[in-house]
Amino acid sequence: MSDLFDQEREQLGKDLRAKGMADGLIAAQLTNPDQYTFFVPEEAHWSKIRHLKTNVGTALNKALEALEDANVDALQDVLKGINFNRKIGQRTLDEIRCPTSSRISKRSRCATRTSSSPTCSARPTSI
Repeated sequence: MSDLFDQEREQLGKDLRAKGMADGLIAAQLTNPDQYTFFVPEEAHWSKIRHLKTNVGTALNKALEALEDANVDALQDVLKGINFNRKIGQRTLDEIRCPTSSRISKRSRCATRTSSSPTCSARPTSI
């Protein structure tokens, strides 16, 4: 989602500059959710959450909440019910550290092995 949003945002900026709009007005339009097919708030942008190593579950919950709030028509009552802090074995996702989280692709799973050491695996996907 972030990648498509970035492309749409870049094109919007180019279009507004081509129309001769002032930089201040362009900046305001680039943060206007009504200008996009699907708006990704800054706190939900992949570039902000992909490097997290602590409180991952909480940050993901907040990101999904922000996405739903910014896109109520499309996502009302869809994302806020997802809880990344649900128990995984005896621990929550916030308690499990993913040592390679900065290298994980857009969709990742953290799982706890029976040895109780966390492992992370990534599935490349285009969101």
